[in-house]
Amino acid sequence: MRTQSPDTSPETEKVWIELLRRTPSWRRLELASAMTGTARDIMWAGLRARFPNATEAELRFASLKFNLAKNSPPNSATLNSPSEYGAE
Repeated sequence: MRTQSPDTSPETEKVWIELLRRTPSWRRLELASAMTGTARDIMWAGLRARFPNATEAELRFASLKFNLAKNSPPNSATLNSPSEYGAE
């Protein structure tokens, strides 16, 4: 049997799936929300590291470009000033 993750054994995956099935839906939603927040924090940290001199408006603009672009995170060549688009 093939697992969802190549580094997980079938036995471990069976246990994990059973635990998820037993978890109440409110808790699964809580976990998903926490993971979303963590992913967002990682994105902001990455943008701040990639653009250390960017203003908060430029970082917000870069985050929009990152979230709206398909598989194409912003880089220094594509980050434009939000003021070019009428933003303050």
